[in-house]
Parts: sequence; structure tokens; C-alpha cells
Amino acid sequence: MKRHRAAATALRIATLGLLLAFGAPGRAATDAKAAGYYEDALLRYEKGDMRGAVVQLKNVLQIDNKMLSAHVLLGKSLLATGDVIAAEAALHAALGIGVDRSEVVLPLAEALTAQGKLELLFSQPRFATAGLQPDVKMRLLLLKAAAAEKEPNKTNNG
Repeated sequence: MKRHRAAATALRIATLGLLLAFGAPGRAATDAKAAGYYEDALLRYEKGDMRGAVVQLKNVLQIDNKMLSAHVLLGKSLLATGDVIAAEAALHAALGIGVDRSEVVLPLAEALTAQGKLELLFSQPRFATAGLQPDVKMRLLLLKAAAAEKEPNKTNNG
């Protein structure tokens, strides 16, 4: 498991490095700084230091507010700290700039569930199971089943 995480981290860092290498030269220094903050945030996240990850991800987004991976990781980190309202906002921001729905549907559903916004799991198209990978689909269905059990009168139509 640790090897898998280390390999995934190395792949993310290498990909980010390639993107920076072929990007616009004027942005290279700024992007390198954002990449450094992101790398540190990712390491902190993997070690369970969610608050430290949040700080570093906010630094990334001050430099580059369009970095999809930073928005997604910020949402997941905030969710892990229990700041579900801020997590929801970060995940919505990721969706707004083009992240694939499958990357954020589960943490977003968890954030809404934690806020008691259970009806949104049934009324918003982003929580449809069509087009999701089988494992994501299964986990989303489990979240919806738990929500339906909590509020059966509000979810009978979904």
C-alpha cells in the first residue's frame, strides 16, 4: 500500500513537472512555487496532516487559482478536518473550473450529508450514477441509501 502511494505521488509530481517544463516561460517561476506548495500539501495529506495540507493548498491557489488538483485536494482535506461547508465550496470550485465529476462526487456527497443536505443527493444531476466507475458508483449508491434511510419522506421521489 505504501509503495502504491509513493508511486502515485511520484507520478503526480513528475506530471506536474512536465506541465511546468512545457508551460509558458513567464509563468515558470510562479508555477514552480505553486508546484512546491502542492507537493508539500500532498505529502502532508498522505501523512494525515490535514491542517498543514489545507494551509499549503491555500498557498497554491493564491498563486494559481486554476489548478484543478489543488481544488480537489483542498476539498478532501477540509472534509477530513470536519470543515464540511468549506469542503463543499472547494469541491464546487473544482467543478466550476472543469474537474471531472467522478473525482469529486463522493467527497461532495459526504460534505452535503454531513450538513444534512440529504435531498440534494437525489435532486442534483451531478449525483446521478450514470457514467461513473463501478467502485465510485457503488460508494455513491451506499451514501444515497444511508441518506434515504435518514429522511425517507424527502427521498421517495429520487
